[in-house]
Amino acid sequence: MKKQLWKHFSLVLLLLTLCYSCKDISSPKNDNTVSIIRYDKLQNDFVNFNSFASLHKMKTKYTQETKLLYEDVLNLGAVNNQDIDRLLKEHFSKPVYQKLMKDAIEKYDNMEEIEKEITASFHLLKKAIPRIEIPTIYAQISGLNESVVIGNKILGFSIDKYMGENYSLYQYHYYDYQRHTMSKDFIVPDCLFYFLISEMPLYENAKNHNCLEVFTYYGKIYYIMHAIDKKKSIEDFLGYSKQERKWCKENVKKIWTYMSNQNHLKATDPYIIRSYCKLAPFTNFFGEASPSRIGMWIGYQLVDSYMKAHKEVTLKDLFENTNYQEIAVSAHFKP
Repeated sequence: MKKQLWKHFSLVLLLLTLCYSCKDISSPKNDNTVSIIRYDKLQNDFVNFNSFASLHKMKTKYTQETKLLYEDVLNLGAVNNQDIDRLLKEHFSKPVYQKLMKDAIEKYDNMEEIEKEITASFHLLKKAIPRIEIPTIYAQISGLNESVVIGNKILGFSIDKYMGENYSLYQYHYYDYQRHTMSKDFIVPDCLFYFLISEMPLYENAKNHNCLEVFTYYGKIYYIMHAIDKKKSIEDFLGYSKQERKWCKENVKKIWTYMSNQNHLKATDPYIIRSYCKLAPFTNFFGEASPSRIGMWIGYQLVDSYMKAHKEVTLKDLFENTNYQEIAVSAHFKP
């Protein structure tokens, strides 16, 4: 239900609201802190309190973020459409999105813990790979669409996609296996994962990569992520349960032998590649006891083996090496 509270406010209260909205949402930090822009609060102020000051800031100060939200995340139409702002309000005025927005804003009212983690991660990444530019990072509400969006030197994450796997609204929209990674612990890993993909896209040369190359590519991403946050393992990043971790370790030889014997490592068939890399209840080739994304997991083992065999290779060297076939072969992986 649309809220037109501003019509009933006194002039004094309205002015106070506008003044509050005009303030910079991101709190001042020291020069080394990666501050998270609270774009989500601007969204909330406009949708629920009709704050045109917040809308003005969205469309003048955060033009790229707003264009991404309107055109790519919500698919509402062109950002310069004269009705686009009304469409945004109508979209988020639906009861389910009203609850989602309210719950997300309340849960993530304070971002200090996430800012500390994201600051540490991105600064360590830049220290290892100096050419990387730390993006401007902001929080948004996507209406259960993309978890992370990447633009030109900007990165946004959707707080409504990290409400915890037991969040009530998720029960109606997602399967159990999808909800495992929809919690606060996955915000920073997801930001790093998609940022690294944007920095070293696999398909930019339009080559038909085979499974081995795709596995190694994802393995490289997860190896870099682990290198800058050694407290988290590849299994943590993939959201594997204790049973799934145990299955992987007990069956690593079986996995590798099957991939080799079936010539899957040389396969370029998109179906085979997706079967090994997509989020699913399990990996089709290995039955219901197996976790999904086995290809990414085995790719990490390959890159880990490669780095152990080549001590002289730095994280920067690994980042810049796009010969995934060579990395895999030079790993001499023997599970």
